[in-house]
Amino acid sequence: MESKKPKVLILTQWYIPAFKAGGPITSVYNLVEALKSDIDFWLICGNRDHGSIEDLDVQSDVWLEESGMHVYYSSNSSLARKQIKVELTKGNWSKVYLNSLFSPTWTIYPLLLSRKNDLRCLLAPRGILGAGALQIKSFKKNLFLRLAKTFNVFSRLEWHATDDSERDEIELHFGKGAAIHVIPNLPSKVPAELEHIEGRDRKSILFLSRISRKKNLLFILQRMAEIEEPYELTVIGPSEDKAYELECREFAASAGLIVHWKGAMHPADLQNELPKYSLMVLPTLHENYGHVILQAWGHGLPVLLSENTPWRNLKEQHLGWDISLDAKQLWQEAFKEHFKMPEKELVEWRIKCHSFVREKNQDRKDVLAYQTLLSGGNES
Repeated sequence: MESKKPKVLILTQWYIPAFKAGGPITSVYNLVEALKSDIDFWLICGNRDHGSIEDLDVQSDVWLEESGMHVYYSSNSSLARKQIKVELTKGNWSKVYLNSLFSPTWTIYPLLLSRKNDLRCLLAPRGILGAGALQIKSFKKNLFLRLAKTFNVFSRLEWHATDDSERDEIELHFGKGAAIHVIPNLPSKVPAELEHIEGRDRKSILFLSRISRKKNLLFILQRMAEIEEPYELTVIGPSEDKAYELECREFAASAGLIVHWKGAMHPADLQNELPKYSLMVLPTLHENYGHVILQAWGHGLPVLLSENTPWRNLKEQHLGWDISLDAKQLWQEAFKEHFKMPEKELVEWRIKCHSFVREKNQDRKDVLAYQTLLSGGNES
């Protein structure tokens, strides 16, 4: 018996059990988990993790029904396009939800097919239009955008922005008349109780992200080299840029820094890993949300961030610090403030971080906004 729930087709190159692509996987997973009782989700994705040459441990090229949704793991781009064509030709979707911008297979091809079949597409750029993100491989990305606008590739679709700054980025590139819906990403669930509230080693700090120029790991290493506090940095995340990783490793070694390189770590293992640290650092060039930031807060870690995220005025909220990348002296002062903070005060900050995410987990406003939008409505 066919479901009477609204049907939504999600197209995304990576999905669980893949995890190395980071935030976009988490964004889609959290959305599906929050709404799968109200929406009939069908998802087409690839069967490899980001940067991997090995297949995921899943059955490929067939529809699988699991965890209250349907997933099709495609073994190659050709089969992905074939299955996308099959599904879009059916034309019985409330929305087709795209989760990339520059991909021929996962964005351009389905956009053109959707237009032919008069389907409503919703596109989430996932932070790729931010100035910091566009700096990476800028020539190719800007050429693509110019060609796409010339041929009206992105006309007649709706956009999903996760905050006002991303809305502004979309309008900058595609005009004030773009149909944009602003709804924040949904946070991952966090433990009901905070573990190891007291006694964390404040020398132990964490960088939790992909190793790439966009995430700006070298900046933190340079700031650590300038301060007297004996911090030890643990780096957890896949290497997206081997040359950049080598640059970071060579600098850390030359500066005599203590850095533990742990590589990619499965999300399930992070639950036990995160309470070991006292502070998370992320001097990113751009984040449209930053799931790792909320993961850190959910385990009681204040954060030290650049100004390039939606999370601002953190010190006033006892959640950490958000500082311009140009204000290097302020980064040094934040390190010192964290290191010298009385344990009682630092415990209060940890509790506040955990409570902040717990409150977001319990807030249904954004879930209802997504339900309206994906059911065919125009929530904005």
